[in-house]
Amino acid sequence: MEEIRLGFGPREKRRVWVRLAVLVTVAAVLAPIGFDRAMKVDPVGTVIMLAAALGLGAFKQLEYASEATLLTPQGVVLNSRLKRRTVPWQEITRIEARRRVTVPTGTPRMFAYLHCAGTAPIRVPGLLEARFGLPKQEFQDQLGVLLERWQRETSRTDAVLVTL
Repeated sequence: MEEIRLGFGPREKRRVWVRLAVLVTVAAVLAPIGFDRAMKVDPVGTVIMLAAALGLGAFKQLEYASEATLLTPQGVVLNSRLKRRTVPWQEITRIEARRRVTVPTGTPRMFAYLHCAGTAPIRVPGLLEARFGLPKQEFQDQLGVLLERWQRETSRTDAVLVTL
């Protein structure tokens, strides 16, 4: 069986980089205006908070874009920016798609999770449906490929559990 890569393709990665460039440009234009108006309050604090918010947003977008999952005959290889982990097919008990809503913006995101015996659910790197993630159809297609491969390797017939 061939290896299959799941995650952001070139088009989605390009979208993340364009969004990041726009975000940095807008921040560069608005920072002097905000700094000028904040001089009466606390200019250093304002600049630090703006930089922290931009840095966190940029880091999360780049993190999601650099993640990937590799389906191999031995199992699922989960690759994130800081970690690489292999989960054998036989250890996976269920695949779940879970909707999360971010607190500050209220943006809904859909993540895929692997449930393994005796561990907490593991988020599948690269499978993210959101405004800056994979388009809905692409997310569903990749989740279907993961489910089909898991069913083939383990002879199970379970469906994806969807949590809204």
